[in-house]
Amino acid sequence: MNRMEYTVRAHANPRSTEDRLLTVSRGFQSMKRTAHNRLIEGKPSKAVISHLQNRYMVENWRWCQWALLDAQTGIASQTMKRRGLMGE
Repeated sequence: MNRMEYTVRAHANPRSTEDRLLTVSRGFQSMKRTAHNRLIEGKPSKAVISHLQNRYMVENWRWCQWALLDAQTGIASQTMKRRGLMGE
């Protein structure tokens, strides 16, 4: 029997789904950290969202809004802890 052999060139994607998820997670954490710092500086919410969109080149403003809301929640929680309104 004649057997035909051939080579198929392919590019293996070394990045797994887990790696991609970690990349997205790290980016979102960075957005939250940036939003937190801008809020501490006294920037208004709209300016923070605009800054996040420009810095991280995010087309979907919801990611920026979620990062802002998480940062606001963290600041509110820290403020309540300092005032003794929350348990440890």
